Amino acid sequence: MNKIERVLSDESLIMFAPEYYYDSGEYLYITCGPANERIYEQKDWGNRKEFWYKNGNNHFRCYKKTTGGKWVIYKEHVVDTSEFDDVMKLSVVNVQGKQLMWFSGLKDNRWDIYVIRSDTNNFQAIEKITLSEVGNREVHRYLPCVIYDGIYKMWYVSRNEAHRRIFYAESIDGKNWTGNRMVLDKGEVGAGDHYASDCPDVVKYNGDYIMFYGGGTSRGIHIAISHDGFNWQRKGLIIPRGSESEESYNYSFYPALAWNGKNIKNSGELVLFYAGEDIEHHWRILSMRDRFLDNIYMPMITSCELEQNIRELLGKVPEEYFNRQEDCNSKEYYYEDEKIVQLRPSTEPVFLIKDQNMVVKVMTDRVKAENEYKARLVLHDKLKIVDVSLYYTEDKVLLIMPYIKDSCTCNELFTKNRHGFVSLYKKMLTECARVIRINSDECYVRKIQYTGQTPDILLEWCDIIEKKYKDIILVSGVSHKSFKIEKEMKNAKRLIKMEPQQCSLFSGDINLHNVLCIGNELEYLDFEYWGYYDVDYIAAKIVGSLFKHCDILKTDSYKFSKNEIYIEYSTDICLQQLVSSGLYREKFIGVSVNFSRIKAFILSKLYFRLIKAFEYLYGEEGDKFIREKNNKEAIRELTRVIGVLDLFAEEDI
Repeated sequence: MNKIERVLSDESLIMFAPEYYYDSGEYLYITCGPANERIYEQKDWGNRKEFWYKNGNNHFRCYKKTTGGKWVIYKEHVVDTSEFDDVMKLSVVNVQGKQLMWFSGLKDNRWDIYVIRSDTNNFQAIEKITLSEVGNREVHRYLPCVIYDGIYKMWYVSRNEAHRRIFYAESIDGKNWTGNRMVLDKGEVGAGDHYASDCPDVVKYNGDYIMFYGGGTSRGIHIAISHDGFNWQRKGLIIPRGSESEESYNYSFYPALAWNGKNIKNSGELVLFYAGEDIEHHWRILSMRDRFLDNIYMPMITSCELEQNIRELLGKVPEEYFNRQEDCNSKEYYYEDEKIVQLRPSTEPVFLIKDQNMVVKVMTDRVKAENEYKARLVLHDKLKIVDVSLYYTEDKVLLIMPYIKDSCTCNELFTKNRHGFVSLYKKMLTECARVIRINSDECYVRKIQYTGQTPDILLEWCDIIEKKYKDIILVSGVSHKSFKIEKEMKNAKRLIKMEPQQCSLFSGDINLHNVLCIGNELEYLDFEYWGYYDVDYIAAKIVGSLFKHCDILKTDSYKFSKNEIYIEYSTDICLQQLVSSGLYREKFIGVSVNFSRIKAFILSKLYFRLIKAFEYLYGEEGDKFIREKNNKEAIRELTRVIGVLDLFAEEDI
């Protein structure tokens, strides 16, 4: 799953339901119409209400690809559809010089499928196809996908009651269809296609049929495989929706694979066109290049059916344990009973179902949940990632994953085996730096995404420290340098405000809590912050985790007066290389990282530790000097801060 590219866009139009057609050149047929003539109806989903697209004033437009790779309008009105109240989705086939087009048209409040045939581009009259009833109280028939495979084979959508399902029929002449049957029902409860199986696009590959289709619950693109065209095995979600800043926030729908109408023999990088709807309800034509068919014969990837007793177990957990915590590193409370235990407090609660060895991450933000799933699709051949399944409930998305026995997080390994930790930390650094390098792109700097810790929040934290403790000076007994809090925070703010030189398609939250160690291997857990992130911020998360989650520095001596805190510290000999910027300079060769900004990010993100340390020493109001039992914890936290100040050189590479 590679970068999404915008293919066609016009803010005055909705553009959706692409159809790729090859005939001595590449063509895209799209459904388009005035954006201001869309008609909506209100849907009540119980927990929310939503305006639901009903119809518009659409027509079919054809684009042709030039030798320079641009798509230009080839024909504005492909078919005269003035007799219809609305139309959508054109399917085109050329057999022995005869071109046939099928489309869905709205008349008298009913959608049906129509065909128009031509000889050397002399189109005949539009005819409604004949299609036998299947006794399922079909309300509408639309969104045809037709291929020629000795006979015409069609997959289309019919709505039965409130849900869409995919049907199949076949024909000798393209007008009269037989063998009509439902071939892909809506998915199981909790699956991404539970509300509907929609908008199919079918191709031939290795003698099999591959279907790309829309999942009504996930509103993303799914894939399925069949040996005969009507018995389908679901393979799961392959293109989820995007984040708020992306052009597919509401929908990734209406897939159309680029192929020439014959068998696809090479499963290499293919192009899938589809329609995306952004947060402002603009519809555009997008594309993605990927090796979509590489894993089509692997075991089925689908959402895990959540047993009733697991739903009940989660229902018994008091609501306060689902609340987001301001500091997810706090271990002040977590939930446990005989059947379920909260693994660790975090911004999104994670529970182990003891008797099933199943971990459930409960998320209210579907973007973050689908990001973790998306990261697995993107990185499956680059990093070893814990497999996850998505389960959609009425108001939450659950990430379900296996519990990895005989494993521990990287920060836990630090306390058990220093030498093993150093080896695996370097391995993690190498793996992550490689992915960051591969996915770095200057073009996406303007589209940078942020975790819950936005630059504004980081700057606010710096402001609080700067103003509240501006007279305090930290003195390093190692470098013999003095660091005035006010000056350091001002400099950190200046650096955080700078624009990065690069961003990378990666996670904004890789830290030692989120990486499992299994023997000599690593397995990555958490990708909810997936997108184009500032490379300095990504590096700061990885490096800063050493200081936030591990006691890599030991305080040898300290002293303090009213305004000055002196700390001398040391490190374990096996950790020496980890507290030197030289290691990171070596690993991040080829990536435009700014080590001064990395240090600034780490300082701002140590906000909670700084606040606690100063409150331990000076009291919550900052006006009282305390020399009591809290000194030890305060010095421990301040040692981390001075270590960061000493770590990176000021000059950039």
